[in-house]
Amino acid sequence: MNDKQKQIIKVAMTLFAKNGFHFTSMQEIASEVGMSKGAVYLQFKSKEELLLSIIRRYQEEMFEQLTFIAQDTKHTQEENLAKQIFIQLTLFKENGDFIKILLNEQLHQKSITIKKFLSQTRSTIKHYQKQMLLQAYGDKIEPYLWDLVSLFHGIMKEYQHQLVFEKKPIDIKSASTFIVGRLDALVKDCLTNKPTPVITARMNEDKENKGKELFHSQEEKIAFEINKLEKKINASTFETGHKEDLILTLDHLHKEWKKDVPRRFIVQSFLSFLASAPELEDDVLHLQRLVTLKTEVT
Repeated sequence: MNDKQKQIIKVAMTLFAKNGFHFTSMQEIASEVGMSKGAVYLQFKSKEELLLSIIRRYQEEMFEQLTFIAQDTKHTQEENLAKQIFIQLTLFKENGDFIKILLNEQLHQKSITIKKFLSQTRSTIKHYQKQMLLQAYGDKIEPYLWDLVSLFHGIMKEYQHQLVFEKKPIDIKSASTFIVGRLDALVKDCLTNKPTPVITARMNEDKENKGKELFHSQEEKIAFEINKLEKKINASTFETGHKEDLILTLDHLHKEWKKDVPRRFIVQSFLSFLASAPELEDDVLHLQRLVTLKTEVT
């Protein structure tokens, strides 16, 4: 994602939250950004595409932070679970006004594409919550996994509602610890008393596949890794000119990979330039494994 797109997304998110999606025009967004309406349309084909890009960016930020915490080996799995819950609730609260726009029923009725995408997003979040529970409690919870996921999802949804819609003064850190305590009790009860599971994996097969498809598609993986690498570059001590060259190379790499037939030598050239910075070598190697899958096939 280039700088212009980021700027447009930032302004659009503010205007959508303030005025509503349907009451915000592309002309207003263009004026606020300081571009012509035509220049905005060169970056995003429609207001709907712009909204979907905002949702994807929100997802990427959340999943990146959750994945980073999941890889932490310095703390217990329960502590990591509490941190992941803290991240989800915090991001939901910080983007509360925008979240309200997304949950507006009128928005869903007027755009089938957005309704479908948000349905996939919900499936993705439940899929990720399933992974969080498995990581925290292990395979022993498998018989009760989807019951626990449903309870976990319901708890999170209620706290999110109270934070954003009812604006309750909830301390998110305390809430995160409290929720983990209740999950611990639920898991312990299931393993001790062995009740008959109600919700089976088969019942959730379609939603599970949707969740995997959205988050684990090749395009999403590439976007996720590029976004992570971009943040690392921006946070680095590289000289300004070198930073700009690296960011520009990332953008060109992504565009080349998205072509029907990416040019292998161009992709490899971009990767080589990025890997020339020792601080980025490991990240670029991981990115290389993903982007070269398509070039090898073609």
